[in-house]
Amino acid sequence: FDIPAALHQQLKDYMAKNGSDDDNYAVKFNLLYSVYSIPNIILPFIGGTIVDKLTAHHSAMIFVSLTLIGQILFAIGAQIKSWNVMLLGRVFYGFGGE
Repeated sequence: FDIPAALHQQLKDYMAKNGSDDDNYAVKFNLLYSVYSIPNIILPFIGGTIVDKLTAHHSAMIFVSLTLIGQILFAIGAQIKSWNVMLLGRVFYGFGGE
């Protein structure tokens, strides 16, 4: 389960130290949810086929790996205060988590 809202104020304060534009914060923060959901448009059509062709075990390893990559990218993006890297991490997390 994934809830970026739990860190809304902390992330806002942290990103503001970067001189980030406060007016765009709400848009960027809400994009964290949107890009996570985008893979759900595609994955239902191909997810079953992937599981059938690769077996459940191998598919689970792929999806867990995507989740891990997404979390690592998000953490790196937060560390370097880069919204683009954090959003990319959320896309990978969406492919792995859903």
